[in-house]
Amino acid sequence: MNEAKAAAWSRTRQMGKAKFVMIRGVLLYSLSLTAVFTAIEWFSQQTLLSSWLTVRLLVFGIVGFFAANFQWDGNERGYAAYEQGKQSGRGGKKPAGKDGRK
Repeated sequence: MNEAKAAAWSRTRQMGKAKFVMIRGVLLYSLSLTAVFTAIEWFSQQTLLSSWLTVRLLVFGIVGFFAANFQWDGNERGYAAYEQGKQSGRGGKKPAGKDGRK
């Protein structure tokens, strides 16, 4: 994680994990994926089934929940590594491998 990404994540993480997951995951993923797949259904079959719309919202809401959780955890690991590197004087660079090379 570079300095710009760390600064952006520092601002984002202030909203908290629950709000991040609800906004980024459940709302963003479920609404956008539901819209895309509903549009595909409309253009391919010229019909919309409300039962499929409900199923899509539920399924993509669950998918979005897990995707946002994984994204939060990954960003937190990257941010922690950046902060640890900054404190040790490495400036957020990746830690050296087992043989001492980067």
